Amino acid sequence: MRIKRLSKQLFIISLGIFILTAADNIFDSATVYAADNSTISTSSTRSEVQEVVDEGNFDYTQLSDAEIDHIYSLYGNDPETIRQLQKQSDSADPYGVATLSSTTYTHASQFKNSTVMKGIDVSEWNGSINWSKVKSSGVTFAFIRAGGRYYGSGAYFVDSKFAENVKNATAAGIDVGAYFYSQAINATEAKQEAAYTLNIVSSYNLTLPIVMDYEYAWEGGLTGRLYNAHLSKSAATTVINTFCSTVEANGYVGMLYASKSVITDDMNITSINNKYPIWNAQYNDSDTLTAIHSYWQYDDNGTVAGISYPTDLDFKYVNTPVAPTELTFKSSTSSSITLTWNKVPEVYGYQIVRYDEAAGKYVSIGTTKGAGTLTYTDNGLTSGKKYTYMVRGYHKLNTGTVYGAYSQEYSCTAIYAEAVTASTDPEPPIFDTAPGMPTQAAIADRTSSSINVRWSKISGVTGYFVYKYNTSTGKYDRIARCIGDESRSYNFTGLASATEYKFGVRAYYEYNGVLMYSDRLEFSKCTKPRTFTSSYKYTPLGSYRCLHWQKLSNVSGYIIYKYDIAHNKYTRVKKISSYKTTSCILPALKSGFGYRILAYKKINGTVVYGDISKAPAKVSSLSGTVIDSQVRLRSGAGTSKRIIRELARGSKVKISGCKYSGKNAWYKVTYTKGSKKYTGYIRSDFIRIN
Repeated sequence: MRIKRLSKQLFIISLGIFILTAADNIFDSATVYAADNSTISTSSTRSEVQEVVDEGNFDYTQLSDAEIDHIYSLYGNDPETIRQLQKQSDSADPYGVATLSSTTYTHASQFKNSTVMKGIDVSEWNGSINWSKVKSSGVTFAFIRAGGRYYGSGAYFVDSKFAENVKNATAAGIDVGAYFYSQAINATEAKQEAAYTLNIVSSYNLTLPIVMDYEYAWEGGLTGRLYNAHLSKSAATTVINTFCSTVEANGYVGMLYASKSVITDDMNITSINNKYPIWNAQYNDSDTLTAIHSYWQYDDNGTVAGISYPTDLDFKYVNTPVAPTELTFKSSTSSSITLTWNKVPEVYGYQIVRYDEAAGKYVSIGTTKGAGTLTYTDNGLTSGKKYTYMVRGYHKLNTGTVYGAYSQEYSCTAIYAEAVTASTDPEPPIFDTAPGMPTQAAIADRTSSSINVRWSKISGVTGYFVYKYNTSTGKYDRIARCIGDESRSYNFTGLASATEYKFGVRAYYEYNGVLMYSDRLEFSKCTKPRTFTSSYKYTPLGSYRCLHWQKLSNVSGYIIYKYDIAHNKYTRVKKISSYKTTSCILPALKSGFGYRILAYKKINGTVVYGDISKAPAKVSSLSGTVIDSQVRLRSGAGTSKRIIRELARGSKVKISGCKYSGKNAWYKVTYTKGSKKYTGYIRSDFIRIN
């Protein structure tokens, strides 16, 4: 796994990154300067080529295309041949190596609360490895090449050292993952590559992800089937997600490895890192990738005790897993309950706990393996008894298991109930007496994507059928059956936020396979608006704060609160009655206080409130767009100030301050036209924050 080194650069430390000083000095990395006296020809043997390499005299820039092709054939056409030989040669030449400080690295600010672990990634190019020495040097994890796809023919290969490396690294107490050198150019090939990799690793206990090594082949320049395919961002994203989803369907964690430039330029990373972890390759003292990621390969030419050849050096960032959401039941019988929940990316697996009434506490009843394994069946239960569960994700590491936060509690009764395929009811048979219709339905709980409904009991019935209105057909679809007259709740999941839905419930008798229904109770309920997360931000403007966020199109408005951190108290300070308004100006608060936001929706005479946000993220610079015609830029705040010029709708401005004139806030802005800059004030309601 190699990304071509272009240069080592020093980076000025700026806002949003921090320095972590390593506790020890286990790695010495190097910058490469190649020798220039290669004597290789198309008739050279492998031993002759290796002799040039070992003497530090290999220089790929002095080779012809025919000589490069010949070397590839000597080394089994491994796609990393030329780069690996060059690194070996450069390391053998003491005059061609410069030392990169191994004591200080600048990690991205997203990792300021993370535990940082040191690791490596290796292949057969690293030779025979003494893993005990590697472990003693301070390495805690390793990714080992399982195989790859040749970038010319597209055929697969297995790394000749994979089995040996996995076995010995695991025995040494090192956390192990695997990677596959990919050249997939469509979803079908990505799925095939994942299946090929899974077959290689199936006999080994991997505790770290299976990685798609997504990089362009290099032969003195970018080349190969993946590079030459020139995939669109959307197509590349589909290829990557297909590989990772195939891996996760088999109980592992899927992960992407790529260089920073490929991550930022050649794929839609936000459609990948919301589901799978990312490994950034960037050979510098600073990790400047802002997209969420979990690993950083910071050097490809380090030296590690126990390894004779140049080695890739990596950091792993360990965080406590977040709580799984939407814990609910998938089905149940009189003696079992099957639970399901939403995925927590990157976790090794999940622990399921159940409340033990006799012990007065939750006890573990089982675990699952794989971030994408999202169901668990609890067997041997007592019919008709209510059970309460929670779930949490965990990382399995040799340094100790890292458990995440628990989900919300979920209670379910061990009775026959199942989610059923949407259908409409057949015509009911005629009976002398039908069951009574449930008369009330209320919300037991709701989120932005689910509504848990509970209805009134009809004594003596066999159970209830639950319905959801289908807007496409104009009919109610039957989606679940709950057995027993006490089974009076159902959790509707997969719903859109701030949206009203129509539901229904009817009781039924069943005798000798014949069903008799009550009338259907029909009712409407609304989900909560979404909770603001990363889209909620603020920018300091002198003694004021500009709060800004992304518009939520399905809500009525927003409410801003002042939050007293010490006393956990919220005080409402501003109500915004239009969902189109996405910013406001408020005074700066003293330490210990901050602003929070929630969205609300008015519907049928009631108000449904979303959950309140966390603290906004700080954004140092602020820009905006003029949203009206002939907006006047003035010399000061207020309509009496001199007009500097008029700005057209759509004009872009930089915002650097704020003043009030009466009740109106005015932004101090700078407008650039050609080589000229104009600075003045525009009333805030004429500018949309970008």
